Amino acid sequence: VALSLLCSEAPDNQARFGEHGGVSVLLPLLRPRSDARLLLTAIDALWSAVVASPQNTLRLLQRDGVLQLLDCLEACPFAPRAHLLSCLADLLMDAGAKEQCQEWHGRSRQSAVQMLLGLWREEAARLGAAGSALQARRGGSEMQRDREREHKAMRAPELPTVAGAGEVKVDVRDRKSVV
Repeated sequence: VALSLLCSEAPDNQARFGEHGGVSVLLPLLRPRSDARLLLTAIDALWSAVVASPQNTLRLLQRDGVLQLLDCLEACPFAPRAHLLSCLADLLMDAGAKEQCQEWHGRSRQSAVQMLLGLWREEAARLGAAGSALQARRGGSEMQRDREREHKAMRAPELPTVAGAGEVKVDVRDRKSVV
């Protein structure tokens, strides 16, 4: 934790961390079988000392660190998963990290995108189960009305379809294309 605090928003300390082999010290700790508290601490140190420093990010990439993080994410316990996902999201702002992510394949040959979608489904199911328990305590009809209101508020309007090689939807509000 002290290492994370010393490197947080401190480029000089981040540089020292990288120059003295800090990336190599952290990588063995980023394993799914690590104690959850140790894994959380290692992720936090990675986030503060490596992700915030382009030089240390390069050191991480040279050691296939993104591939290792994805291996860890695939099998890590539930507790550190959100922290690891957030750190990984910041790391993927780097083009090299994104390229390494696209190269990754899990134990069942799934891509990073497929794994992340699976994690999303697991979380949705977990929250759905929690919502069902709450619904039983609160009274089904009231809960159902609340859920329907939330879904209506969150629902995006349909986007116009543009003809082409594949189906492309164009959001004319902010001029972004969605394939």
